[in-house]
Amino acid sequence: MHLHRAVQWVLFCLALLLPHSVPAQEAEPAEPYAAGVPSVDWYYASAFGTGLYRAGERTVTVVRLPVAWKIPESDDRAWSARILAPVSIGAVDFGLEDIVEQPLDSVSLLTFTPGVEFTIPLGELWTLSSFATLGGGVEFDGDDRAWIYSAGVSGRRELACQNWQCRLGLSMTWAGFNSNTNERDSMSNLAAGLDLIAPGGLEAFDRLLRPGVVLVYRNYLSELDFIFDPLGMEPLRQEWELGFSLNASRPFSLLGYQFDRFGLSYRRSGHLRGIHLVGTFPF
Repeated sequence: MHLHRAVQWVLFCLALLLPHSVPAQEAEPAEPYAAGVPSVDWYYASAFGTGLYRAGERTVTVVRLPVAWKIPESDDRAWSARILAPVSIGAVDFGLEDIVEQPLDSVSLLTFTPGVEFTIPLGELWTLSSFATLGGGVEFDGDDRAWIYSAGVSGRRELACQNWQCRLGLSMTWAGFNSNTNERDSMSNLAAGLDLIAPGGLEAFDRLLRPGVVLVYRNYLSELDFIFDPLGMEPLRQEWELGFSLNASRPFSLLGYQFDRFGLSYRRSGHLRGIHLVGTFPF
């Protein structure tokens, strides 16, 4: 009962924070969504995280469970690995009353994208990671199902910032989906991020919690096209993300997933707006 109530309050707070766009001039009425057209971009919905985003005329609420298991380490190898099994549960175009009163009954999509991630240190300052996932998604309100795939490489570098903890992140990702309605899309992007954690902080949960800021820029080399929007939402070409968080001196662990921070970030790209929970530096 307490967990159910907690989920309700998280979704309620995220719904209040999601910005509502106001058009500069009155738009023409939208054409009905075509039958069989996916109501989400499958890859973006599965990778977005926990939060809400609005793309064109559609609002998507997602709860992502980043389930993972770390493969036991060995003294005779420097690299480490994790088995990934993230599950995303989403709802499309439902109101605030539904979020509060019946969040579980409003679920309209489910994705499961298992994979593997390898991490290796490169000297004292750089850490390199690579991953690959392959899974699928299903919509409960229609007949759409899709294969969802992704692969990529990322690197983190520690920076000298006096009393601050600073990190630079770089990544390259290739991903997409192929649905049974003959709709498919693929994209590639380059991303760069800066992670700044302030000195000091407060003691809680047997940890030191330090305030921090993260800034991420994503450039979609091959555009991410939201094919479902009848108003012709422009493809994503670049995306900015700004987040604020409390950062723990040692990680928390939940369902095999380790996270060292909790906070909120805001995403913006053209007609897309989103707010989601922050659990790690995404590199």
